[in-house]
Amino acid sequence: MAYGKKEDPIACTRVIRDLIAAGERKRVYLLYGEERYLVNQNRDNLMKFLNPSGDTMNVNTYVGKDVNVKELIDIAETLPFFAEYRVLYLENTELFSSAGEELAEYIKTAPESTTFVFVEQNVDGRSKLYKAVNANGISVQYVKQSTATLEAWVKQRVRREGGGIQPSVVRYFVQKTGDNMQLLEQELNKLLAYTWGKTEITVQDVEEICVTTLEDRIFDMIDAVSKKDQKTTLRLYHDLLALKESPVKILALLNGEFARLYAMKEAFEQGATKQMVAERLGVREFWVTKRQPILAKYKKEELRACFEQGVQADQQFKEGKITDRLATELLLVSFTRVSD
Repeated sequence: MAYGKKEDPIACTRVIRDLIAAGERKRVYLLYGEERYLVNQNRDNLMKFLNPSGDTMNVNTYVGKDVNVKELIDIAETLPFFAEYRVLYLENTELFSSAGEELAEYIKTAPESTTFVFVEQNVDGRSKLYKAVNANGISVQYVKQSTATLEAWVKQRVRREGGGIQPSVVRYFVQKTGDNMQLLEQELNKLLAYTWGKTEITVQDVEEICVTTLEDRIFDMIDAVSKKDQKTTLRLYHDLLALKESPVKILALLNGEFARLYAMKEAFEQGATKQMVAERLGVREFWVTKRQPILAKYKKEELRACFEQGVQADQQFKEGKITDRLATELLLVSFTRVSD
């Protein structure tokens, strides 16, 4: 059976947990998807369930694409040593393509005493191995969680630790940290430790303890540019230089931001929703929401002009007419010049 994008993504996160709670073992498991935090978390729980004693004699591990399928089948045919079953753990093998056809045929008749656990990044749903897994076991796809789900997850975790946090603070924390659940957990653990004993987590707590990413700093710079705040813009730029970020990288990121802002403006003018814009740009919906106030300050033609100026500055640097630092600084000054 396959669980994935067609189902509720939250329900998908519970599939392995529910099987473990019921004590139900499948012959074949496939865990995959872009949300690696959930993939790894469920993998670890599953392996503890299948091998509670940590026995290495009856667990065979294969990582990478250089898997000898014939050797794998020979191992699968070997009876477990003083145990109920043998576990074959395979990670990032790239077998879910034409390379896995032999294994797909074998899985249909593999002994009941052998359990396969596949953990992959990407899977071809048309492959014979994928179909064999679902016919003889279970596959679960872990997709990126929605902003609402991430916010609910953070709020629940804070409450479980006995703390309090307002929805606006949760929203700010998720926007600042991003949608990577591994990073969210790391930053949340730091935040909970920092605020231990407090009844309420505040925006100031988030500001003081959570990492400000390069993307956040570029956003702050674009925000300052949109307000024609030259002093703040240049201060943020020099802060990035002090953090050893190169001017050429900053210039590239600025150009990328203006290109996406132009694409957003165009999409909204064509009647697209926030969700449609996010899907078109390959970003999260809160990424779009965060930039809407900036978007309101520009006409589409102005955004295009900013992007073209950035491309021209990059070209002047590459042709050796100007240094990368001066090219970026002149661009920022031009962006923040107040018209007479």
